Amino acid sequence: MRTGLVSYYVFEEIDKERNVLEALDVNTLSQRVSTQPKYFNDLKKHLIANGLSFNLDRHKNNIIFYLVAEYINQLKTDDDYYMWILKEDPMLKKVLNK
Repeated sequence: MRTGLVSYYVFEEIDKERNVLEALDVNTLSQRVSTQPKYFNDLKKHLIANGLSFNLDRHKNNIIFYLVAEYINQLKTDDDYYMWILKEDPMLKKVLNK
C-alpha cells in the first residue's frame, strides 16, 4: 500500500474531483473513501491494469484504511495523516489501553 503505484492512483483520482475532496474535512473524507465501493474497486482495477493481481478482498478493511490514509496524506496536513495512521498503531494501542 505504500508504493508509488497506489500514490499515483490516489493522485489521479483526486484530480478527477479535487474541488469536492479538498472541501471535505478529514472525517467526511475518510467516511467517503471507506464507505463508497468505487474507491476500493477502482484501486483493484488500477493495480490489475498495471500488471498486479492480488486477492485484495481478503484484506479489504486494511487496504481501505491505508487508502484513506493516502487520500488524507495528499489532501490534508501531515498532522491529519499521522493522526489517522496512528489510530491503528499496535504499540500506541497497547499503551493507551493500559
